[in-house]
Amino acid sequence: MNLKRMHISMAVLITTILIFIILVFQDEPKTPPSAAQVLQKNEEIKTTYETVKEILCTPAFLLMSLSYGLCNGTFVTISKLLNEVILTNFPAK
Repeated sequence: MNLKRMHISMAVLITTILIFIILVFQDEPKTPPSAAQVLQKNEEIKTTYETVKEILCTPAFLLMSLSYGLCNGTFVTISKLLNEVILTNFPAK
């Protein structure tokens, strides 16, 4: 019962914060903070799809993603094997 109450209270709190953020925060300030922002506002704005496509085609991003995947996969594999070795040699009480 306490776990259910905690989940419901967290859901209410998070929903309240979300509604507050949606209603109060502006998309952008009324006046640009710098001259660079004024110039940037006048330039052509890229869509999200174009930006993601540009990032995914960058070789540095591809290498970073590959290395992260290899490191993460190695870590998970070693953790799984180490867990089995520890549980075999040191059974739980």
